[in-house]
Parts: sequence; C-alpha cells; structure tokens
Amino acid sequence: MPETTPGTTRSTAADWELDPADTGVCERVARTLCTDGHDQIDSAKFLARARDAWEDLPLLLRREVRRFRRDSGPHGTLVIGGLPIDAAALPATPALPGSVQRLVTAPAAVLTMVACGLGEPLAYLAEKSGALVQDVVPVPGQETFHGNAGSAPLPRPPPGRRPCTCPLTSPTVVIPYSLWALSHLRRAGLPPASRTLGLALLPLATGTVHTLARRLTRTARQAA
Repeated sequence: MPETTPGTTRSTAADWELDPADTGVCERVARTLCTDGHDQIDSAKFLARARDAWEDLPLLLRREVRRFRRDSGPHGTLVIGGLPIDAAALPATPALPGSVQRLVTAPAAVLTMVACGLGEPLAYLAEKSGALVQDVVPVPGQETFHGNAGSAPLPRPPPGRRPCTCPLTSPTVVIPYSLWALSHLRRAGLPPASRTLGLALLPLATGTVHTLARRLTRTARQAA
C-alpha cells in the first residue's frame, strides 16, 4: 500500500493511465502468454516468455516503468491505471489465508511482464509458498495481522529511532534460509558442518551483522 508520513499525503488515484488503445495492446500481448490455460506462472518457461513479451508492451508504459525503476520518488510506489483486468473471468474475492495465483491469466501475465520490466521477478519461499503472483486481500479473522492478509498498520518507531529488526530477521530470514541451504547440501551429497556449532553461533552472527549494519547506517547519515 502507498505509505504516508507526517506532512505528506498520497492519493490512491493512478499516477499514470493507459489510453484505451494501449490497454488493448497490453491485453493482446498478455493473451499470447495464455496458451492453453494450464501454464504455471512460476515456471521458468513462462517467465522467459514474459521477459521477452515485455518488449512488446506499449512504449509509453515501458518508458514510465523504466523511469520509476531509475527513481522511485519519495513514496516508492507507482499506480498505473487502465491495465486489462479481464472482467468476464474475474472470480470472487479470495477470503482464505495464503491465496495465490498459479495458472496464467491475462492480468497475471501483465503483472509478470511489468515485474520483468522493473528487474527480475522473485518471491520468498517462506511467504505464500513462493508464489510470484499473490492475492493481497483482507482475510476474516486476521484483521490484526501485520501483513497483506490484515488491516493493522505497521508500528512506527519514535522519531529519530529505528526499530531493532534482530529478533525478526533471525526467525523469518536467517533460519529458513539455513534450513534451505542444509537441504540442498544433503541432496548434493555434501556433509554440512556441525549443526550444534551452527546453532550456537547463530545468535552471535545475527547480532554482529545487525550491529555492524546499524553503525554503518549511522555513519552514512552523519556524513550526509
């Protein structure tokens, strides 16, 4: 969601909107990626096709996305209007946790092509099973969840202070990545290092990295 800070406002209206002719071009290009209705969005084959098809989208759309890629502005968001949504095939709003899109549709193809224009599409395996296209919708019963299924605003630190992310990064990033690395080492037939030693060193390594990062950030701000 667009974020606002004290003294700034952010409209939900589109920053830039396609004209009907460009909308039609986007839909035609997207439908060339929807070949048989069984293509998987997360497959390497589809991503390669979407990466090439990005070049066939309207010039003005590609230009605006490239400008945003170069400078995302103070809010870091770009709202594009006029993109095709395929209203006839639009399903009911999902209401279950972990809702994602796996099969290629015209809107999912447009999202993927634009993502290719911004860089390289990626997803975290621990978040909604690593799906590239996710449904960002409120889920009943998760109103207080700090994520795309909830409606609670993220807590803000007091002015001039930054929150300590150490307790969050370890369980949400370091530990899942370590387990993933161990599984790949086993599949490759490589013996991992002592698990006991690794667990013992995890708090020390996490704390050291965060302390170093905070000091470097503070030094850079003072120099600026």
